Amino acid sequence: MTGRLDGPQFVSFRIEVRASSPTADELAKLAESAKRVCYVTRTLSAEPKIEVVVS
Repeated sequence: MTGRLDGPQFVSFRIEVRASSPTADELAKLAESAKRVCYVTRTLSAEPKIEVVVS
């Protein structure tokens, strides 16, 4: 995984997957399906509220 910084924040992430099986096309379809149910992808896509509590 790599990310691109713009000042103090990331503006993009890139996840690269290499595998001999399934094929690249099959893997791309699986990854696209997984994005719909991935908690991390869904959370980051929705710009979650971040709360910092100091006690």
